[in-house]
Amino acid sequence: MDDVFQGWNLYPVLMEFEGLLKDRKIHIGDNALLKMHLLNSAIKMDVEQNKGKLIKISQTDHIDGMAALIDALTVRQKWFGEIGDQLKN
Repeated sequence: MDDVFQGWNLYPVLMEFEGLLKDRKIHIGDNALLKMHLLNSAIKMDVEQNKGKLIKISQTDHIDGMAALIDALTVRQKWFGEIGDQLKN
């Protein structure tokens, strides 16, 4: 367990996630619920600060799966230097 505060601070992790998806290093398989949560997500940009944060496309959308995935990648990124070999999967 680790604390992850969701907001503008997660932009580097969102960019890493995008790269991992493009490089086909992350596979979500047939998980329809996660696909729905990914499709309901967007990044709201603050161009002055060159930062972005995860948001729902619509107020009624659910993005919990996407947020959980980004939280997991945040913890992975935080501890990779110390226990990176244990985190490889």
